[in-house]
Amino acid sequence: MRHNSPILKSKLSRRRVLAYGAATALSTPFISRAWAAPVEINMLAWYGHGEPDIVAEFEAANNVKFKPKYYAGGDNMLGLIAQSPPGTYDVILSDGEFVQQLNAAGYIEELNAADYPFDDMLYKDFQQFPGHWKDGKLFSMMVRFGHLGVSYNKNAISAEEAMSYSCFWKPEVKGKVGHFDWHLPSLGMMSLYDGNGAGLVGS
Repeated sequence: MRHNSPILKSKLSRRRVLAYGAATALSTPFISRAWAAPVEINMLAWYGHGEPDIVAEFEAANNVKFKPKYYAGGDNMLGLIAQSPPGTYDVILSDGEFVQQLNAAGYIEELNAADYPFDDMLYKDFQQFPGHWKDGKLFSMMVRFGHLGVSYNKNAISAEEAMSYSCFWKPEVKGKVGHFDWHLPSLGMMSLYDGNGAGLVGS
């Protein structure tokens, strides 16, 4: 989080640990740091992302301890940040579409791109992921990506038909189309399919 308050001076060690530790953990083997006590890192994240099976290895290698605050939904995340003093959170795990809002609100700081292994990323699109960069400056780092699939009843929709979003409009499935998980990616694709935001394609 950005800060204009002396409260953040006491948190600089956490930020250095996070910046250099995260970059190294994702790239090459490294020598464990030795401190008398673990450095606490306050993290705002989706449920489960601060649990031992996710962070224990990183904590042990860098002598840090994550203190997670969990949220459900991007709007809830923005509300928690707005109600918290500057510097409350050292790291925020959010969906990509909320990074621009975090940046516009002044909630996040610029990152040093040299600290992160962009050469290891699978696709060039991920290296300059829209919204993570602004005016050539990095404000967020992608940690994972996935695909949202479509499950369908083979008695109503064929495999060939399921390759197009048009299958949702088949008379046979009227009133039987359901949705699961975060709505924005799926409904965004529906909107694009319906002709909205055509000017965004390829931009």
